[in-house]
Amino acid sequence: MLVASRGSIGSSWLIAEGRGKTSVIPPLMGQMVGSGAFSQALTNPLLAANAFGPETFTPLGLQQIKDTKSFADVVRRNLAKGSCEPLVTFTRQSSAPH
Repeated sequence: MLVASRGSIGSSWLIAEGRGKTSVIPPLMGQMVGSGAFSQALTNPLLAANAFGPETFTPLGLQQIKDTKSFADVVRRNLAKGSCEPLVTFTRQSSAPH
């Protein structure tokens, strides 16, 4: 349930929402944080033309960048050996087609 209340002073709003049993944060906050984080990843200065190249990265680093095709590749590359295979998706399970 989402509850919104306008403050008595100025134009402030207080928004409160319950979280699910398996969530750390409520759904609306999850969407806002996820959207912000993803948009910031796309503006990373390391991806800029004047910063991306052999002067910036080692040959191994450049190869890892070239081999990375998805966000799931980034997640898998940073897991400890022997970790379980995670589900990496930008689709909320509740909105996935059935």
